[in-house]
Amino acid sequence: MVRIDLSDIKDLFDSDINSKELVNRLVAILEKSESIETRLGLLEILNEYNLQHSSFFKIFENHLISDAQEEIRILAAEIILRNFVEEGLDALEWTINNDPSPLVLGRVYNLIKELNSSYMLILESILFEKFKII
Repeated sequence: MVRIDLSDIKDLFDSDINSKELVNRLVAILEKSESIETRLGLLEILNEYNLQHSSFFKIFENHLISDAQEEIRILAAEIILRNFVEEGLDALEWTINNDPSPLVLGRVYNLIKELNSSYMLILESILFEKFKII
């Protein structure tokens, strides 16, 4: 398995390399990597550069809904709540209703409380209903 140095990837963003090509390569690495550390690092790098485009939302949404690792799902939820609240409403609702992890649900709840928008009220009511049943 090839080890990826995340600091080298950050340096590439600062170089003259075509950013679209670089992002596409990073996404390919992200999707193929089995290393939690690498995937977390790549998600953080992608988030750091404010890649607020619908194609990037799909990447974060996919990790929120289908990644086996709690840490990855939590980071994906953070990214969606900070950058794609409107687009991410369905994915966040799905997570609230279906994610089995108390860690993920707790972090999503705390993130929702930080929002100052009407979306916060929608997501908060969904969470309240879920925990009322439990």
